[in-house]
Amino acid sequence: MLNADDYTVVGTIGGLQRCHGVIVIKDLGKGYITDGEAQKVVIFDLKTLKVTGEVKTNQPDTDSLIYDPASKNIFTFNGNSHTSTVIDPVKEAVVKNIDLVGAVEFPAVDGKGMLYDNNEDNNDVVAIDTHTLEIKGRWPVAPEGQAVALAIDTKNRRLFSSGRNPNSW
Repeated sequence: MLNADDYTVVGTIGGLQRCHGVIVIKDLGKGYITDGEAQKVVIFDLKTLKVTGEVKTNQPDTDSLIYDPASKNIFTFNGNSHTSTVIDPVKEAVVKNIDLVGAVEFPAVDGKGMLYDNNEDNNDVVAIDTHTLEIKGRWPVAPEGQAVALAIDTKNRRLFSSGRNPNSW
């Protein structure tokens, strides 16, 4: 962990193999880190930086993750398994694995109960209802190429999707 004011290292959480995502849920006093090789999410205390638990996703390449304030769930995006694992951060337990049918990338949430994720294999954006945990729609994003980066303007309800190799499609 780094201090953003003076750029010093405040602490380290070790023992992880392949991390791609970290989130902080201040209200719970916890942080969550993906470990793709170990197929899990590691939980740590925000004050002490001590590991306090883990949730096994049992999904290869547990990669990015995001917290949805509307459902109060964490969603991991598991690249090689083409799934999203839904985790209840209070119970520290898996709620469901959602098959996203293709290589998932970086997600975005609208704060109102919808989650969006770029699908690199299908060149589309998938929309997931965070309360029902069901896919509500898919939107093609060609000719952007392989859809990999995603951001949301929640005020104007616009998604910004970008891709690599735009001429390859």
